[in-house]
Amino acid sequence: MPVLPDTRLRVEAEAGKGWGDLPAQRMWFVGGPSSLRAYDPRDLSGTTFVRARGQLERMYSFGSISLFSDLGWAGASGSYSFDDALPSAGVGVSVLDGLLRLDSAWGLRQPRPFRFDVYLDAIL
Repeated sequence: MPVLPDTRLRVEAEAGKGWGDLPAQRMWFVGGPSSLRAYDPRDLSGTTFVRARGQLERMYSFGSISLFSDLGWAGASGSYSFDDALPSAGVGVSVLDGLLRLDSAWGLRQPRPFRFDVYLDAIL
């Protein structure tokens, strides 16, 4: 959603729940650049998950620079506590209309992890 000339705001949220005895490959996993930046992939897992992401992005001729924040939780159904959710914040650079992205993200809860991710996003 545009908020100012050459500036966009992106907001997304997801939630999911599995029922019954789930095998490991059917669990929900949270962590990594696609769900919770600053944390390792699959850092949290469980039968239920929630996550949210907000990003303020400024467009330039080469691509964009963004400030972002993520919040995520995964665990046993019915055991959600906001105190268990993991927040992160960071800055990212996107070039070639998002084909190449570089993200620096910091966890906002102890032990306050840091991750620098470089990834390609295929346009299909």
